[in-house]
Amino acid sequence: MRYAAFISYSHAPDTRRAHALRQALHTFARPWNRMRALRVFLDNAAMSAERNIWGTVEQALGDSEYLILLASPDSRRSEWVGREIEWWRQGPRAEKLLLVVTDGEIHWDHVAGDFDFERSTCLHSSLRGHFTAEPRWVDLRWMAADQPGDLREPRFREAVADLAAPLHGRPKDELIGEDVTQRRRFRRFRRSMLAGITALAVLATSAAVFAFVQRDTAREQARIATARQLAATALNLRDDDLDVASLLALQAHRLEETPETLAAVYQLASESPRLVRFVRTDETVTALALSNSPRYVAIGTGRGTVEVWTADGTRKVRTLELSGAITMMRFSGDDGLLAVAADTGETVVQDLRNEGGPRRLAGGDTELRAMAFHAFEPHLTTIDDKGELRSYDAAGGKPTTFGTGVTAAMNLALLDEGGKVFVGHAAGWSLFGSDGERMTELDSSDSTVYPFNDYLSAASPTGSCYGYVKYGEVSLYSPAEIIRPDADEPTRNCGVPPGMINKEAEILAVSDDGRAAVGTSDGLLVSTSGVQDRPQSLEYLNGVEAPAVLTFSPGAGDRLASADGRTVALWSLDRPGPTAHPSGVALSAGSTIPQQPALVVRPDGGVTWSEEPDTTENPRTWTPGDPADRTVVGQGSYWMYDALAYGEDGRILYATTDDGLEVWSASSDSLVRKQVVNIARDRDFSGRTLVAAGPGDKVTVVPPRRVRAAGRPRDRTDVDGGEGPRGRAWRASRVPAGRRGGGRCGSGARRRRPSRGLRTALRTPTAHTRHRGLLGAGPDRLRGEPHALRRRRRRHPGALGP
Repeated sequence: MRYAAFISYSHAPDTRRAHALRQALHTFARPWNRMRALRVFLDNAAMSAERNIWGTVEQALGDSEYLILLASPDSRRSEWVGREIEWWRQGPRAEKLLLVVTDGEIHWDHVAGDFDFERSTCLHSSLRGHFTAEPRWVDLRWMAADQPGDLREPRFREAVADLAAPLHGRPKDELIGEDVTQRRRFRRFRRSMLAGITALAVLATSAAVFAFVQRDTAREQARIATARQLAATALNLRDDDLDVASLLALQAHRLEETPETLAAVYQLASESPRLVRFVRTDETVTALALSNSPRYVAIGTGRGTVEVWTADGTRKVRTLELSGAITMMRFSGDDGLLAVAADTGETVVQDLRNEGGPRRLAGGDTELRAMAFHAFEPHLTTIDDKGELRSYDAAGGKPTTFGTGVTAAMNLALLDEGGKVFVGHAAGWSLFGSDGERMTELDSSDSTVYPFNDYLSAASPTGSCYGYVKYGEVSLYSPAEIIRPDADEPTRNCGVPPGMINKEAEILAVSDDGRAAVGTSDGLLVSTSGVQDRPQSLEYLNGVEAPAVLTFSPGAGDRLASADGRTVALWSLDRPGPTAHPSGVALSAGSTIPQQPALVVRPDGGVTWSEEPDTTENPRTWTPGDPADRTVVGQGSYWMYDALAYGEDGRILYATTDDGLEVWSASSDSLVRKQVVNIARDRDFSGRTLVAAGPGDKVTVVPPRRVRAAGRPRDRTDVDGGEGPRGRAWRASRVPAGRRGGGRCGSGARRRRPSRGLRTALRTPTAHTRHRGLLGAGPDRLRGEPHALRRRRRRHPGALGP
């Protein structure tokens, strides 16, 4: 059969009871692996929209094994209940009808052998004469109409068992036991499933957490790898493009802070201390100009745009537009005017003191070769490719013009406070003067300072120095010494820049005070000649390739501007950047020795060092900051100390010599020697005696062969540190310390003699060299220099030769 039972009921009072009873029959004694124990037909649950309701009900009645009648006063009056009972009584299973009383009265008449329909208020008249014996009905009158059916309710469970037993064809007690068994199985299965699901959930969660951790770890590793790659790329680019390298290093540090990225930032920040700033433009830079004072920098481009920036490159002040590519620019002596020339011959003067536009100068359409402002007046002098020399006054009207015949001028300088004009060229030089109305040639010469070919020439911003570079050397000249080479009175000399340029020069710039900047494939090299009290110097400016445009500031030439493509680099030559600054402490000439002098930093930031003094003012301490930097000297040795170390609090300074440990009381105001501890050493060994301060009052002294741990200053312990291929260390007995000048280890000391194998190992050349190399001895010490000769060399450096 399709259905185990058909429930016939009245909808008004018994809808919820019928649904509860159907659900209970589905689940009672249900095996754990089945959806329902049996199938029960209920019209509202099984039927959908139908074209023939009775046909569907009739079919369901025919497919049902039992008919369950919910008897109540309403069902007694129900037409549908009557039709279903009549159909069932005429069917093949008429005897399989189960009564469930939900409301009303029901009575059996034993005399008539049928229900007493007069007294029974819940039975439909269609049941008259159907039962021949008194049946057992199920009483659900205790169950309210809106009460949900729950199998955990004993009375409801008992009623469901009464109905389920005939439907299953099993005894009631057996069926109840089966229900208990199945429920237990289901609970076990549910628990197992819950445990399994929980385990799977935990496993899935763990896997998800692990996956997320792995993802985050992979991302972090990728981020670290990318940061390290950016840092490495930045360090590789630092010599050629410090601007891009700095951006890469910063991005690497922002991406992940690692020792590599932090080191890259620090290295690039201190890579080029002379660099002030990079300035970027929208077009290729073709000309640069620096003002006399540190106020402005002018940048000209190939599209005729001129940008005026502050000298530090932080703010744009003015923008000009010309018709052609900018070829040269000059600032006036007071930095109030800017003269700009383009390759079309257009020349303008911009007054930077007001907001007006530039003033175009009258003249030809030929490109200029050189221009110069008068030192004290706003007068401009120019010379073009045709050799036309023009002088403009402050009004900028019609200029004074003179044809010089010099078609390739290489330098233009105003001499005698602007009264004379010097023009240098490849074939010689010419000197011109003006009486206010016209210009005349005063002197000339075909004696040239330039070589025949393969050289680069340049002139300073005011023309007071000019020269060339060839075969790796820079030669500079001044107009005064060229005009009067044999003059008795001193003339201005641009000096001789030092150094040999190993790479081929690609661009040259000259300053007014004898500096030369040369761009090569190695970068930018600045060579400063020794003029007056200024020493010679040679310095590479790291971070840029050979620039295409290069210029010094007028006058002192303490500023430099270089450009490559669209990037301009601004340099300050006399003032290092924020990553380094000179201390102003002068070292004695004897301190320039092949080995590194002893130096230590105090906990408060002071610096203490030892140098080769002319007197006994050694060691020395320098304290930076405010009040003004000051140097404190101590009355110590005639020679340099081997090593220096401070205690934890910075108030005790330890200094070592060849045979002693000195203890000093140190402060920012004084250095006072308190005690000397003599240290025994083997004279067959040479090298430095090292010292390191530990926690508390402990200090370790490391001679070239022996390690000594000493208290301050009451006791000490010797620990032999020599090790050969089969070496071993030993400890000597504790001995009193603190003797001044006498005894190598103190009287009464007994040292244990090392084994023969250890003595042999310590005296082999390999072990000898390795041990002294470990202690930091210089190459000259590795040759076993005698002790007396070494002390003499320390006291009188240079007297014994190299």
